Amino acid sequence: MEESDIMRAISGASSAISTTIVSTTEPIRNTAAYKALPETVSDALDNSGSSRHGGYEAKEARCKRRNGSKGWEGRRPRAKEPRRIQS
Repeated sequence: MEESDIMRAISGASSAISTTIVSTTEPIRNTAAYKALPETVSDALDNSGSSRHGGYEAKEARCKRRNGSKGWEGRRPRAKEPRRIQS
């Protein structure tokens, strides 16, 4: 199957764009911060438990994470609604 003029133009344009992107982002990709980013992201995902059960976390564990290590014990009780006086 022969390549049409349109396909050759698209191929040439995409090749030019990809080489420009590669050469432009090379200084960024060579920094230490960029190289450390994948390790940081993978550690954060491993520690968050998002790989287990689609990110589900039990209510007690969420409370412990949110309130430090107190869990349910450190939670403030809900305010009671005032009684309404019937006339």
